[in-house]
Amino acid sequence: MKTTLILAVLLFATMAGAQGKSDEAAIRSILQEEVTAWNKGDAQAYSQHFAADGTFTNIRGMFFTGHQAFLNRHEEIFKGSLDRDLRSSNLGLDSCPQADHN
Repeated sequence: MKTTLILAVLLFATMAGAQGKSDEAAIRSILQEEVTAWNKGDAQAYSQHFAADGTFTNIRGMFFTGHQAFLNRHEEIFKGSLDRDLRSSNLGLDSCPQADHN
């Protein structure tokens, strides 16, 4: 009985650890996609993961709601209203081994 319980706990812990690693890899991938899209000035790609009902406040304190508003605002930014030369270190990705630090 104790052996079965220990094996069950070990199996669960292994599965939970694997889940966390795949989640982390997915998050790192999304962040890298956003860095790449930002540096290319690609508002569509940069906005692809933003929720349809998401909200955000920009650096000027303006509040926006929804994916389309997020996309529209970033299209304006990439047309020249803000320098888009963002490096991954500005997103706090210094410890992200997949990040491009060129």
